[in-house]
Amino acid sequence: MTNKILLILLFFICYENLFPQIFVNQPILKTENTSNFGTDVILLNYEPVGVMHGIQNTAGEIFVAINDTHSTQNLGLVIRKSTDRGKTWSTQNGISYRDVYGNIKLLRNSEDSIYCIFQIGSGVYSWNIQTDIINTFRTHGYFTFDAEITSSNTIYLFVDSLTTDHLMIYSSLDGGTNWGTRRLVSERSANVKVVKSTSSDTMFVNYYGPVLLDTSQSIIRSVRYYETSPGSVFYSGFKDMALEQLPKREFMSVVSKGVVWFLYTLEEDSSEILYGKRSVNNGVNYSERMVIAPAENNNQKWFNIKPKFANEGFHLIYFSESSNFSVNGNIISADVNYNGSTFNGFTQINDIIAAKSNYNYKPIIVPLPFDSTFGYVWVGDTEDGKKVFWDSELILNVDNDREITIADMQLQQNYPNPFNSNTIINYSIPMEGNVNITIYDVLGSSRGQLINKIQKAGEYSFNFNAEKSSLESGVYFYRIVFTDLNNQNTLINTKKLIYLK
Repeated sequence: MTNKILLILLFFICYENLFPQIFVNQPILKTENTSNFGTDVILLNYEPVGVMHGIQNTAGEIFVAINDTHSTQNLGLVIRKSTDRGKTWSTQNGISYRDVYGNIKLLRNSEDSIYCIFQIGSGVYSWNIQTDIINTFRTHGYFTFDAEITSSNTIYLFVDSLTTDHLMIYSSLDGGTNWGTRRLVSERSANVKVVKSTSSDTMFVNYYGPVLLDTSQSIIRSVRYYETSPGSVFYSGFKDMALEQLPKREFMSVVSKGVVWFLYTLEEDSSEILYGKRSVNNGVNYSERMVIAPAENNNQKWFNIKPKFANEGFHLIYFSESSNFSVNGNIISADVNYNGSTFNGFTQINDIIAAKSNYNYKPIIVPLPFDSTFGYVWVGDTEDGKKVFWDSELILNVDNDREITIADMQLQQNYPNPFNSNTIINYSIPMEGNVNITIYDVLGSSRGQLINKIQKAGEYSFNFNAEKSSLESGVYFYRIVFTDLNNQNTLINTKKLIYLK
């Protein structure tokens, strides 16, 4: 009888590990502190236990998924949401499983559905965060994953197997409910990273391979995948990107209109240095490696890089560690022009000291296409403990007495919308400054500058004629960039318009 009980208990323990009980739930919140630190806004009042990822929808709402077991009594992955450009945050919902998640990624399709792909143990799951339905890809068998979504609304999932070290690709045409036949990317591979081009449905896939005993010392490889039809891709251009037999713990590519940057960290003499290679022909050939931050003496650890809007280049952040044994540091940002070969404008983002931890909560960039700028998420160390912070260009301090935000500048929705030929655009500015209004297509390319001049504080209106700008029927965005002449602070806002000939 005792042996039977033990077998039953063992079965339930194994079942729980292989098939964790997960479901979507509303948060049972703990006490929150809403005070901020300079321009650093508290996104979450508690320290996360794992990774984070963020995204913005076409209405301007911002979502950040966090592996967090401290802010609620019942969730392990929380979706924090802001409807005021990151000034205030609340928990929308989350996943019940309360432990460390291997990876989390948010994806948005053209219909504004947001999918959260996440990993528990060696299983991978997908969830449309507007619903209560979680779809199981596999409950076990994978070391890690990465995913992208193309203009056809196809999700491509890359996973590397625990048992075979094979890197596989799957596709889903229905938001992760069903997955197509798997295809082999590479044997003896690990730690896949995938990024999509801004100008086409081309995906750059990086991974370790072949895998050595110390995985971080393996060669880092790259391959391009092109979507030929929804759910179908072909590959070309396998290339060895980093050959050094030294620890290379971080790597990532970024691509926009044929220009590719491949960045990676290399541990040399107990220091980590951020290196990069550049390609101007869509990854066919790359430059020799270069040091990204040559004046930086600190360790350069976690990094994140994204393409800038309107094809203006690329934006980078990284964690600058104070010393080899420090637990804290700063978040540094830098930029490189589209045609540039060196990064510049190195600037500290954080006011509160950034925290380093074994929890793997790396600082991230959140692209904000609605506002044509970026937000930043990182963990800061305060006297009250570690917290998740948010910062962006949309929250600015003019002086100690008055905060100026995006709400002080108004950009109205064009009327009529949709429109044929002519539409009216109204806007207002809080003080004298330079006003630039530009129209962009859905790929982020400028289609014409509508206004660029200094104006007094007040309300303005102008008539936009799409025919004079040689536009075809379709969806476009118009962006206002206002620069205060006295303090050189910049406010940005963006709206969508629909032109029907």
